Amino acid sequence: MFKKILKKDIFIILYAFIFILFIIVAGIKYSSNILKEEIVNKQLKITQLNADFLAEDLNININNIEVFIENIASIIDLKNDQIVISNSLFHSLDKFPQIRSINIINKNKILYSSNNKNIGFNIKNYNFIPKPLFNNNIIRVSSTKKGRDVHSTLNDISSNKNIDDSYIPIIKEAFINGEKYSVMINLNTNYFFNKFKNTDKENNLNIQLLRIDKKLLISTNKSSMHEGKIESNYILEKALQFNKASDVYDIDNDKIITSYSLTKDYPFIIGIKLDYKKSLLDWNEKSYQFFIISTIIIFICMIVVLIFILLFKRGKEREVLEKNKFKLLFQDSHLMTVMINKSGQIENINNLGLEFLGKKELKEVKRTNFWDLDCWEINEKNKIKKFFESNRIKKRINFQIKALDVNKEIAIFDFTLYTIDNIEDEFNYIAITEDITEKKRKERRLEQSYTVFNHTRDGIIITDKDTNIIDVNKAFEQITGYSKKDTKNRTTRILKSSLNDKKFYDQMWKSINEQGFWEGEISNLNKKREIYTEWLTINTIYDENSQVLNYIGIFSDITEQKNKDQEINEKQRLLFQQSKMASLGEMIENIAHQWRQPLSVISTASTGIKIKKELNILSDEEELKSLDAINHSSQFLSTTIDDFRSYLINDNKKDNFNVGETIDYSLKLFSSKLHNRNITIIKDYENTYIWGIRNEFVQVLINIINNANDAFEDIIQEEKYIFISTREIEKNVEIEIKDNAGGIPEKILEKVFDPYFTTKDKSQGTGIGLYMSSQIIRNHMDGHIHVKNKTYKFNNIKCTGASFIITLKKGNI
Repeated sequence: MFKKILKKDIFIILYAFIFILFIIVAGIKYSSNILKEEIVNKQLKITQLNADFLAEDLNININNIEVFIENIASIIDLKNDQIVISNSLFHSLDKFPQIRSINIINKNKILYSSNNKNIGFNIKNYNFIPKPLFNNNIIRVSSTKKGRDVHSTLNDISSNKNIDDSYIPIIKEAFINGEKYSVMINLNTNYFFNKFKNTDKENNLNIQLLRIDKKLLISTNKSSMHEGKIESNYILEKALQFNKASDVYDIDNDKIITSYSLTKDYPFIIGIKLDYKKSLLDWNEKSYQFFIISTIIIFICMIVVLIFILLFKRGKEREVLEKNKFKLLFQDSHLMTVMINKSGQIENINNLGLEFLGKKELKEVKRTNFWDLDCWEINEKNKIKKFFESNRIKKRINFQIKALDVNKEIAIFDFTLYTIDNIEDEFNYIAITEDITEKKRKERRLEQSYTVFNHTRDGIIITDKDTNIIDVNKAFEQITGYSKKDTKNRTTRILKSSLNDKKFYDQMWKSINEQGFWEGEISNLNKKREIYTEWLTINTIYDENSQVLNYIGIFSDITEQKNKDQEINEKQRLLFQQSKMASLGEMIENIAHQWRQPLSVISTASTGIKIKKELNILSDEEELKSLDAINHSSQFLSTTIDDFRSYLINDNKKDNFNVGETIDYSLKLFSSKLHNRNITIIKDYENTYIWGIRNEFVQVLINIINNANDAFEDIIQEEKYIFISTREIEKNVEIEIKDNAGGIPEKILEKVFDPYFTTKDKSQGTGIGLYMSSQIIRNHMDGHIHVKNKTYKFNNIKCTGASFIITLKKGNI
């Protein structure tokens, strides 16, 4: 049979073989050329990446050197001896392996150097570029110099092929001890040469360092170092224009892969060259072997495949006819498909249907009435049965139906029944069902979300990426007065007020663009153009490509809350003022005490002068003495008034102030009362500062000292002390004020900071002094204050009293 078929179709095999072989060989060749181009492009990208990397690395090295030059004045002092300066420069080389020597130059002459042998040499002929147009305060570069350093320089390296001992001078001006000098850094060519060689692991690259004027400074191909300026080419010109470029170009019929990259901030160019043929040598050998082997394998396979095609041609045709019957089953479909005969019995069912029913094989359900399947509940079963028995099925019917899966959980299906014409009369209907249970769940969740959207008390606004309003909820309409219809084709600008400046909106959008989120307080306008305050949260919605789709804003009207806060603040202000007025009464009483003696002195002295003048017994010496007493007392009165006025100034500016000086100032205001009651102040200060409003802190001190003073009024005690100490504890300052007046009763100790709490008569106290003190310390100065009774020894005498401890953040001295 094989020979008969082969003889009959020999020409078909031959023609097909030649045609297919030609197509495949041509395809292999074409693919080879494409791959070759891709390899060249890959080499271009690699050389360009290497050039970019070396250029960036060089830029960082030179930048580090430039920073060193700019800060050289912090390293050396030209007032020192030359040996000290040279040693300082020499030790600086430890941090810079890329530097051969550091030289300080004035008028082209080396004055100081990390290499003492360089001192005194003249560099007039070093020809640095670029030539400065306005100032010399830029990095400029000379050509590569032969020799270890300046003292051994013979000429430019371009006249000698050996670069083992060479350097590249760069220069920049710097101010040292207020004078302008030139700092010349001699770069170590070996450092950069080795770095370039490390980049070229396979030793295939020619890496070059050029000046911006195309002068060759370093090349890993030592034979090219005698070339001086390299010949310009279109790739180099393109790199000079666009900072980098790469391509393949011909040099003497040789193709060279070339990449150039300029340093970002300095006059250097990194060039990398790769021989085109060498880069493709391995590829050409492998592609030829691949071509031969592939051709042989294809040739053999084609013969085998074509013969088998002929052998199974007729059998395949019959199989195709059989398989066409099963195509409608959609075995790989995501839909459950059932073939039903005209009696309503199942003829076939796909795998998805069997899985849903919990069956493994078709025979378990074949010839079963479709409506008798276990998945149907009574109502659905009767509904399907009526369709088949009444012959009411047209070409296509569709409806939704419920079914029970293998776990007896309800699933919802989109059910479609098709009527078909079948020659073999094996089936007349195809039932296709799609599981839409998850779809229905999502629809319900969407309905629930929309219900929440419309009934939440917070306003919600949805916009597109250009802030055009798409949708708003009912709370939005109630708060702003704008209906959904009013916002159609409008942007969020309709809500914008003038209370928030451009800086506010710039910061808000910066947060939204960078973090996809913003939250804060904002003042907007409602439809009546009335300002209301809202707490707004904005979230960004992105698509799968991280592009902005929508913005969602959720806000609540906090206008009423703000008004309440303002009322509370106003009450706090009135309490503060009331406290200060109470302190003012204390101050006036204190001033009255302090003024009695100076006023008595002035009165006595002036009366004495008048009487003696009338009796003509006043001497010049007595007159001057009396006038000095009057002047001294007047100066005291003036100082008291200045202190009192300084305390009354309502200066809310925060600043650093000395704690000890402020305590002494407070004691000075209160000195007469303390003196009249024979109260001794024991001080123990550290020189420390705190940050806050000085006058508010003074008020706190006066309130606490006044409480201590009042405590002594109720006891009979010879030694009366108030101890005031300060000390630094890590980042805080602790101020302790304690007395020996017996302490505060334990039952009221926790109430002393409550508003309007006092143990004094109403005519003597308001009960707000310590309350306002706690408010100032905690809310205004971000600190802590607490009180306790304390027993201690002073001068070997046991003392008990109230101890107020204030803890505040340390300021800057």
